[in-house]
Amino acid sequence: MSGAAHLAGEEEKREEEQKNAGKHALETSRVLQHSRSRRVPSFTCDRRLGLFSSVVDGELGPGRGFLQLLRPPASGGRDRNTHMRTVVVLRENGMGHGDPELGYKILGACLRKLHGAVKGLEAIVLFNSGVQLLCGDSPFIGDFHQLEEHGIDVLACGTCLEHLGLELKTGTVSNMDEILREMAMADKVITL
Repeated sequence: MSGAAHLAGEEEKREEEQKNAGKHALETSRVLQHSRSRRVPSFTCDRRLGLFSSVVDGELGPGRGFLQLLRPPASGGRDRNTHMRTVVVLRENGMGHGDPELGYKILGACLRKLHGAVKGLEAIVLFNSGVQLLCGDSPFIGDFHQLEEHGIDVLACGTCLEHLGLELKTGTVSNMDEILREMAMADKVITL
């Protein structure tokens, strides 16, 4: 093989690697879990570039956070140790439309089966009247507590709790920034 042909072959190989890198950057990437300390004010995702970044500010003092840049796995896809990240959204205190008592009843059945039925379930976020499910004499407090024991985050909108004058019995008070971040980081969002 001549020197020119060898160089052309190397150039084609580099172009192919760059093309594949672009494809890999568009695929879902493995993301380092962010701290559950609720001190992560911003998170951005640019899948076109294959970069995920989070700015952590808090314990280090104002303005002294650190930046994490994460790249996709070298294989370009999911490796065997990663799984689909799923978030469930509850925006009402029942399921479906129609008879509210029936909606309440089927929501209970859903919550009891959720952990085993939804692969990769990492968080349940509740807003609007959905936050009522975590408060007062809600019959679902035990169900949500069990989900938390399985490592699933249960996040309630703080603005909604305040507006409705409610206090949590289980779960964590959150905010819209974190709720949106959870949904944006998920591979799949299920709204009930």
